[in-house]
Amino acid sequence: MSKDRLISRWQNIKRPEISEINCKLCEFNINLTTCKNYKDNDIFEAGELIRYQCPNCDVIFGDLRFLNMEIDEISKDYEDAYSFFNEGETSNFILSVLNTINLGKCKTYLDYACGKNENNLNLLNQNGYNTYGFDSYVEMNHPKFLSIINENLKFDIVYSNNFIEHVINPFDDLNKLINLLNSNGKLVLISPCWEYCISFTHYHTFFFVGRSIENLCNKLKIKEIYSKKINFENDFTIVKIFEKI
Repeated sequence: MSKDRLISRWQNIKRPEISEINCKLCEFNINLTTCKNYKDNDIFEAGELIRYQCPNCDVIFGDLRFLNMEIDEISKDYEDAYSFFNEGETSNFILSVLNTINLGKCKTYLDYACGKNENNLNLLNQNGYNTYGFDSYVEMNHPKFLSIINENLKFDIVYSNNFIEHVINPFDDLNKLINLLNSNGKLVLISPCWEYCISFTHYHTFFFVGRSIENLCNKLKIKEIYSKKINFENDFTIVKIFEKI
């Protein structure tokens, strides 16, 4: 069973025996024995999670066991989790967010890392948003789901819900989204994890807090043009919009 594979995988993964690491965001050499760290218990069988905060740019990152995995092993780990974990229904929420930021309907949208719930694509297209979906970890039998994506495809709006905290290589992963934008396109990143929260899953690897957002923008050559915290049903998310410089 997939859950058994997940359990077995994490029973056999050892923590890297290192005392220093270069920050993937600002390249600062971090002493892991003295920098601030955060601990939590994982709900996906990884046991105790340990994350570290870069004293130079503030980004919080980890668990290092997951960040050190090969990409194909990360894919297998996600596949095993998706086999028994069902995502919450987000279609009405996404529609509400797009209506709130009001970037227009006469444009092409890409839901990057859309997950396997086709209700999102259905509802958005029914409400006038010409929206496609892509996710490298799932397959979906939907006419607007793209199983393969390349830089020849361009969109007016690329948005992603709860993606920013899942990146493995921040610049490489986010450049994939930026390269899919038209020249005047907008990148919309929706997540409560622009703050340090929802820390009980090893799939949440980076939290861009404090100075790290400015550092991220400078290296990606984008600028933040909008930020809003949206409260809903005793919960919240944060919407940030970026455009290329």
